Amino acid sequence: MRALLSLAHCHGDILGSAWHLVLTTLQHLTWILGLKPSAGGSLKAGQQLSEGGSAGSGVGNVITTAVMADLPVLSSMLSRLFESSQYLDDVALHHLIDALCKLSAESMELAYSNR
Repeated sequence: MRALLSLAHCHGDILGSAWHLVLTTLQHLTWILGLKPSAGGSLKAGQQLSEGGSAGSGVGNVITTAVMADLPVLSSMLSRLFESSQYLDDVALHHLIDALCKLSAESMELAYSNR
């Protein structure tokens, strides 16, 4: 996740339509890790990770521990990615906004179909 955030932050100007893939991957990683947005906009561990409930044992605990240790850094990197979008050129910003709109539409469609 760090590598992807770093790539998007450093090379956002040349990602073009790959922004959609980057944002989709980041969204899936946050779902897999059970991360939820906090009131301040940062990420926090969801109930499963913070309580260790369904994270299981063995590998699950290792993943939980690693995520908990890196959570502040990942959250900060994600925030900086969107803050730095102000420095993108017009074309790159258009690609980022287009990718966000597509991701939003896909998420709403998924939520609607799972009613």
